[in-house]
Amino acid sequence: MTSNDDLGKRRTGLVRHDVVVVGAGPAGSATALTLSRAGVDVHLVDRAELPRWKVCGGCLGPAALELLGELGLMADLIGAGAVPIPVMELRAGSRRARLRLPGSLSISRYRLDALLAGAVAKAGGEVSFGVRVEGVTPVDDGMEVRIREDGVVGRLHARVVVDATGLGGLHLPGERSTEEVASGSRVGLGAVFPSAAYHMCPSGELQMTVGRDGYVGIVRTEDGLLDVAAAVDRDLLARMGPGGAVSELLASTGGPRSGGNRLPDGEPSFGWRGTPALTRRSIRTAEGAVFRVGDAAGYVEPFTGEGMGWALAGGVALAPFVRQAVAGPSDRAAAGWTQAYRRIVERRQRMCRLLAHGLRRPAVVRAVVGALGVAPVLARPLMDATGRDSRVPLPTLAAP
Repeated sequence: MTSNDDLGKRRTGLVRHDVVVVGAGPAGSATALTLSRAGVDVHLVDRAELPRWKVCGGCLGPAALELLGELGLMADLIGAGAVPIPVMELRAGSRRARLRLPGSLSISRYRLDALLAGAVAKAGGEVSFGVRVEGVTPVDDGMEVRIREDGVVGRLHARVVVDATGLGGLHLPGERSTEEVASGSRVGLGAVFPSAAYHMCPSGELQMTVGRDGYVGIVRTEDGLLDVAAAVDRDLLARMGPGGAVSELLASTGGPRSGGNRLPDGEPSFGWRGTPALTRRSIRTAEGAVFRVGDAAGYVEPFTGEGMGWALAGGVALAPFVRQAVAGPSDRAAAGWTQAYRRIVERRQRMCRLLAHGLRRPAVVRAVVGALGVAPVLARPLMDATGRDSRVPLPTLAAP
């Protein structure tokens, strides 16, 4: 998506943009896409090369799908083979509950990220993968972004920088940590297994296993691979390693380690990958001409599978504040984004935060799952509350 002329200009420090978005996940791409369609000069960069795999549950719920529909991308999503997930099986101890999961799809992150980045390029934004950002420095008329690409150091200039780099985020020179990490926060683990492992989970079903030291979600994506994503206590990970920790949680659902209660034999396709501590919030959602969005702005253990929905909602909602900052002084736009983020994204995360606390009480979880197994309709309030989040007012989107 990058021409040789573009590479040459970046290496000589000649390229200027209204906005540089760092991180081409759902949050960064949604921001870049919305800005590009509004006529803003955007450059979206990411340190990885496509295709890339990330720790992610691979599920898009009703809120995420509504936003993708507003962005005009549902046809592309269906064309990419996204798989409907009408059923979730919830497991805790010996208890099981099969629940309806209307309006959800599964898709691999490498395919979703490529789809979103392609939409940004089609809308006129510049998109570059394999570009590592090594520093961001305020200058008189904006921000200087130092990059490394193909082993060569270069510079970009932007009026505004959007930090969509994920957990941890970018740091300005001399800046203390911008985040508060929750005490006892679990870490994320993920892997994908070959399509031969069909005994684990049939296509169209999400399996959630809750244990004392964490939980595991398993789903099949459009490519037939088995996506395994978990949130685990750090003590369990230190004792058993990633594969052992996930196997221990699966085995806690009772019975021998066989069938759906164990991981497939053999190593995962790309090895196990992990994340930093999951539950955290940004102390400064915006600072000067740097605006944070997605996981860089804050995150909560995503048991309800809404992580990508939060990211997309934040990216779309951020766009008008970035446009305001491009047009003039950024202070008012930064204050506006801080308030909007709390209203739009943190509101969505509040229920998930409460649920994450409840999941640390095994006896209560087993009792709830047992009740849901007898009367699945009891899960409807949670499903309805999650669906209502998709109707949080968002900025009017530019037509695709």
